[in-house]
Amino acid sequence: MGTVSRINYEYVGIITGTAVSVSTVRPLTSYEGQSVYEQFSTVEVTGTTTAAGFSSQVVNKTEGSAYYNRQSATELPLYGSFFTNTTRTTLFGITTDAVSTVKTVNVPPFTDPRFGLAVGQSASLTYPSTSTVTVVQPAGQPPTTTTVQARFNARFVGIESVTVPAGTYSTCRFDLTDPATPNETTTQWLSVNQGVSVKQVSVTPQGTQTLNATLVQINGTTY
Repeated sequence: MGTVSRINYEYVGIITGTAVSVSTVRPLTSYEGQSVYEQFSTVEVTGTTTAAGFSSQVVNKTEGSAYYNRQSATELPLYGSFFTNTTRTTLFGITTDAVSTVKTVNVPPFTDPRFGLAVGQSASLTYPSTSTVTVVQPAGQPPTTTTVQARFNARFVGIESVTVPAGTYSTCRFDLTDPATPNETTTQWLSVNQGVSVKQVSVTPQGTQTLNATLVQINGTTY
């Protein structure tokens, strides 16, 4: 309880730039009638993205909370989240701002299947997720609510040593896919001792996006 983590990343690929992620685990609270823990986080991304031969500068800040419970060391059901997203885009010297809020409710709660897998094992999960998006800026747009069947396939490849700018870590490697987008894959390396993502590679038809940790800090200690 009260754990504060700060993870800095570099973006390489479709987007080039940096990200700073800071999160704090807060005491029990209530969300949608459930007694849950709150993980408050702020993620700020500054980068350049190129599409159709044109480059734009983007500053994106996401701030809010995810709400979960703890049933066991490997079961952390996620009941939902509430985040505010602010994006500033500059293209051809013109800057535009967009602000929205997103509230998500998972019924039943989503339990990440990765943390109960043995090496070489795979798991699949389908669960309903309802999201309400409210556009704050530009004003005048009504909120939209959608319910989707979210899909999640994961394979625990094994323990791998990974070197990124932040250092060298013993990690659990997971290969992630979504049946709805079979031509897209994500590989994630979670540090064994800190439990955070130190590297991620996503491959889509648009290209490859890599995130490498440049700083891993838990409760003020750098790892």
